Amino acid sequence: IGIAGWSYARKNGLVRDDLSETEKDEVPRNAIIEPMTALLNTGFAFVSPGAWTAGWFLIPMVLVSGRGRLERRRERARVGER
Repeated sequence: IGIAGWSYARKNGLVRDDLSETEKDEVPRNAIIEPMTALLNTGFAFVSPGAWTAGWFLIPMVLVSGRGRLERRRERARVGER
């Protein structure tokens, strides 16, 4: 719901003017981490309580590091296009 609200606000000019485009793009990227962790962690609940608890620590680290790698690849691709 939060991401949908942010998208609506951004499309309709309801966000602060002093935010850069980069900052505006960063909001949904940061907001998606917790719901994705919850979704991916659901399977660990069937394994054991310890696996479920560990998932809350490990999955966000994997998502954040994967996102960083993906952004670096995109940046290299943009530089290569020029």
